[in-house]
Amino acid sequence: MSGEEIKITYDTLFDILRREKDRKDLQKLDENFFANVASYFNDKKSILEKIDNYSEDEADRIKTQIQNAKRIVREIYNAREKKIVEKAIIKARTKSDIITTENMLDEEKELFNSLVEILSKERDNVLSKIIKGDRIPKKVKEKQEVKKKGVLVRFLVQIPEFVGMDGENYGPFNPDEIALLPEKIANILINTDKAEAIESRD
Repeated sequence: MSGEEIKITYDTLFDILRREKDRKDLQKLDENFFANVASYFNDKKSILEKIDNYSEDEADRIKTQIQNAKRIVREIYNAREKKIVEKAIIKARTKSDIITTENMLDEEKELFNSLVEILSKERDNVLSKIIKGDRIPKKVKEKQEVKKKGVLVRFLVQIPEFVGMDGENYGPFNPDEIALLPEKIANILINTDKAEAIESRD
């Protein structure tokens, strides 16, 4: 997929998803892709609001198209996210300059750099010390215990800031944002279709 700006349509979204799934490398998108997709959904919602009661069939058609487009966009995001995570793991392990942020959107670059920083720090704190025969500091063990009790989720809707059952403040969260939350809070959000769990792999 070329990087020139294109008008977002249902067909272009489907084509982008097909290319992203069929090819191993991260595909190049227009730098304003996320903003253009948001505009696409806003345009569809505006059209839907203008349809009168005598156009129920047309309204149903657009609603179905919106739902299908949302599914496709999530799949595009998931496919690209998986590739970015894999790149971050390799970068943290090898420190290789070959692994770059090429074809990543600005938001994806932030995710990639954050992951590399976190993974590199954890390798230094845990793996390097183990290899040297050092004990893992207690505070690192405590962090690992907290992580085991948490659930990694991706938000499906906008969530305002809220106070959890533990008295801590969480949020606000945007759609497609990822966060590690206490299990009870995560389950509530998942069961109410406000978020989905992200499978973690060892």
